[in-house]
Amino acid sequence: MTVNWLQLAAFGFSVFPLRARDKRPSGPWDRFQSEHASATELADWSENGALNAAIATGAVSGIIVLDTDSEAADAEAKQRGIPRTPFVRTSKGHHYYFKHPGVPVQNFAGRVPGCDLRGDGGYVVAPGSTHPSGHVYRWELSPEQEPIAPAPAWLLDLVKEKPPRPAPPTGENAYAEAALDRELGIVRRAAEGTRNDTLNRAAFNLGQLVGAGRLSDGIVRRLLLSTGLAIGLTEHEAQATIASGIREGAATPRQIPERQRGRSTTAAGVSSIAAERAKREVHQQRQAPVTLDHIEPIAWQDRPVPERRWIVPDWIPDHTVTALCGDGGVGKSLVSQQLLTACATGKPWLNLHSKPCRAIGFFCEDPADELQRRQAAINRLYDVEMGDLENLRLYSRVTDDNTMMSFGPDGLGNTAELLHNLTIAAADFGAQLIVIDTLADVFAGNENIRNQAKQFITALARLAQTIDGAVVLCAHPSVAGMASGFGSAGTTGWSNAVRSRLYLEIPKRDEHEDEQEPSTTAERFLTRKKANYAASGDTIELTWTHGVFEPKAGAAGGILDTIERNHVDNVFLECLVKLDEKGIEVTRSPNSPASYAPKVMVQMLPTKTHALKVRDFEQAMGRLFAANRLRLDPSGSPSRGKKRIAVVEHTP
Repeated sequence: MTVNWLQLAAFGFSVFPLRARDKRPSGPWDRFQSEHASATELADWSENGALNAAIATGAVSGIIVLDTDSEAADAEAKQRGIPRTPFVRTSKGHHYYFKHPGVPVQNFAGRVPGCDLRGDGGYVVAPGSTHPSGHVYRWELSPEQEPIAPAPAWLLDLVKEKPPRPAPPTGENAYAEAALDRELGIVRRAAEGTRNDTLNRAAFNLGQLVGAGRLSDGIVRRLLLSTGLAIGLTEHEAQATIASGIREGAATPRQIPERQRGRSTTAAGVSSIAAERAKREVHQQRQAPVTLDHIEPIAWQDRPVPERRWIVPDWIPDHTVTALCGDGGVGKSLVSQQLLTACATGKPWLNLHSKPCRAIGFFCEDPADELQRRQAAINRLYDVEMGDLENLRLYSRVTDDNTMMSFGPDGLGNTAELLHNLTIAAADFGAQLIVIDTLADVFAGNENIRNQAKQFITALARLAQTIDGAVVLCAHPSVAGMASGFGSAGTTGWSNAVRSRLYLEIPKRDEHEDEQEPSTTAERFLTRKKANYAASGDTIELTWTHGVFEPKAGAAGGILDTIERNHVDNVFLECLVKLDEKGIEVTRSPNSPASYAPKVMVQMLPTKTHALKVRDFEQAMGRLFAANRLRLDPSGSPSRGKKRIAVVEHTP
């Protein structure tokens, strides 16, 4: 028996290949969580009869699947109630197929003994595939024989069930928390062929801390499991490895260095910086030893290149920090809450695809009633109700101390207990997106000191990796950042440390714009000012209406938008060539209005016969620099430091 790829696709399932007689994907499979394979891909996979197949569960296929791994688990599920629905015989149990409920469904394991659920972001081995033991997965009742039934109420209740919350960590637990971060990092970087052993060692080491009462067994299992799945291990394989390692580690609890008690004293004449460093040395003695992990590129031979993961493709990357900058009152909090709701309900954000996931909003400046009013308007936009927001959690922290990092006299950052608590709360909730609003409330350092900015963003990046998701940090731009139009905050260290930086602003009045079409305070521009993994310079034009921001018609992509951008880019380059032929130099800095390229170019175009404005040329300039089609050349005396824009000549 072989996989019937075309039949599976005809059932409406998103399918992709697994290795022969294996449960592991044969290559990157992230895109099949949001789109179906092409006819050409299906034909190619059909020709290779040795491949196993997987069905991506969740909204993309319209299904969730209950996986029972034994006869006892099967009996337990049937006792709770399984309606007549298509199901597959696996090597030890069954896969029961149910209709997707229309809201994001998290994968979970163990809430019923021996039963797992595959929802959004998961997959199951498809009928026709061969288990490593030689067993062939077969339909016992196929969708041709019986329509897929809605999920039983008890299963949907389990989806909504919240696991018990662990006690919040304290300063006493710094050693264990550092060990947890380190072990998860080692597992993430494990080379193929060593991953299962690496996971087992990590589970054993952390199991010793579980046995010592320093870490929560449930939190350790969930974080190790999500990390194991992220590096390509199957869920059953990872669960068995984790359970074995924790069990053996807990049998030999680790002895934790005693916390130093009492206040240390310093001799007369010792500076406060020296005292602070002495305290840090004591603290570091309590922390787990630092290891220097490395990567052997040779291990990547014949290994599929992992696809980049996104919360919002090209705009908000996964596993890192994105900065959303904008002046006070411009609408950062509203745009952020729309993003949180889009991810929590599986809706597009500003006409852009967003990753369905649980989301947390940490709002330091908005009271609860304001969040509720704003949420009501967002719900109308997305056509959802408050009862549909089970995957969204909001924190209103207006009257609380929200410090997440402070700094001693030596400039080294102290991570506050609040950040630890947020990490645990996010992992407990299963959130993969956290919005923190705003930087000024949570950062108790000097925004103009680059090293302090880097330390704080590194701490937030560690949070993003721990939750297997992303952190969006809202921030106010500096006066210089607003004046230049770049929207950066404080030192350039902030912009350099984040992997993506978005800027929300009220459009400035274009001096060449028709007097009959003035800019209004309801208009906003959201621009991708920096993007390490995509082109910078793209802008979405927004309009505030009925309490929410909506993209203007034709905004946020599409082939017509791409054609328009290419047209503006070409006009920019043509104008630059003409200026160069006339010996006229132009700059990138808006602080030199007489030579600022976008303004000079608008003046070159025939009056009233074009639709291009300064903003269009500013966006084109950003795209062209990002694409390495423009460069800055020295101009005039070196002492002046002046630079002009020049075209990069590419050799064919």
